[in-house]
Amino acid sequence: MADDDSIQPPATETSEPAFGPAAEIARLLEATEERITTLRDALDRSERRLQAVIDALPIGIAVVSGDRRVLAANPVAHALVPDCEPGGVLPLEGEPPLTDGLSAVVRVASGTRRIEVRANAVAWDDTPAYLVVIEEAEDMVTGRRLRRSGATAAPVSSQALNVAYVPVVDLASGRTAGVVAVPADGGAVTGPALQRLIARAAGSLADWSAGRHTSEQPFVMVSAPGAIADGGLPPFVEAVVRRAGAPRSRLWLRIPEAEAAAGGEAAREALGALRRAGVRTVLERFGGGATALDALRTLPVDGVVLDQDLIATGDWAVIQTAMSVARHLGLVPFAAGVTEEGAAARLRALGCRNAEGPLYGEPVATRDASTILGRAPGDIREERAAD
Repeated sequence: MADDDSIQPPATETSEPAFGPAAEIARLLEATEERITTLRDALDRSERRLQAVIDALPIGIAVVSGDRRVLAANPVAHALVPDCEPGGVLPLEGEPPLTDGLSAVVRVASGTRRIEVRANAVAWDDTPAYLVVIEEAEDMVTGRRLRRSGATAAPVSSQALNVAYVPVVDLASGRTAGVVAVPADGGAVTGPALQRLIARAAGSLADWSAGRHTSEQPFVMVSAPGAIADGGLPPFVEAVVRRAGAPRSRLWLRIPEAEAAAGGEAAREALGALRRAGVRTVLERFGGGATALDALRTLPVDGVVLDQDLIATGDWAVIQTAMSVARHLGLVPFAAGVTEEGAAARLRALGCRNAEGPLYGEPVATRDASTILGRAPGDIREERAAD
């Protein structure tokens, strides 16, 4: 047995690794997998660090893919834009393609907030993406604006909207019952600018109506050219009125009579949608004969504003006819462009309820508008003269 044992090869603790193509490939694959795991861990740490930086920034910032899908966002961006969360889609106005250095506007679903952003190309997980920074945010109801400190990007929207308010006087009591909201620099506004004006008017209306009995709440009117063709206006108006907490029946939109007359069935549908949104509508520049009586009877409007050019002519036979049509249709009558007490007295005798014009003073700034509501313009003029 000793001889048999002596012919056995000596035992070794380790054996040499096998050689050959299959074994070499296995070792390469194993090493590659280890490197891939290491790279994945590093990338994961890098993304977590970047996300931590994004979360810590005091401004709104997000990383967005080329198809506007949100990859990461900080709480500020999510607070300002509800859809700005991983997996959501950044709602850019006009849906422009993302490019390096793009300036664009984000509009939230209700339209009550306007967000200006700038996009810069970055690498994210080895794929093209864009770092989207919120440069400015505007609350369209209150007019408050938040701007990124040290922002160098040029604004992509117009200047802050300054609003003035034209007094409208109750002809029976002689007191200011409401106002017309107009841009402080004059002129008419349409599209997004009109929406901003309506939002500001709704915010002011809410402030002035708080704590007042329903019968003492003022009304606010806004001239709204182009409203007939703007299918997005009714839901926007409903959203801003709800957001502002304003009494809907006290917000009036003034629609040019010519637009309503030319709009046909589309005009009736648009006016009906505005009425369902809760606001009231009046035909502006009424009395020029643009709308036939039969057509006017079918339009879902609540009032008419006698044309200031008609009032200026002093043709009281025509004015009386226009007033008769308004009364026949149960529409609330307003008069524009009143310059003297005699005209106001005749309008009152014809049953016109409210009037505006130079007789009742110049437009006032937002901060002063609340001081004229419920007061006679003459009393205010005397106070100012005494000061």
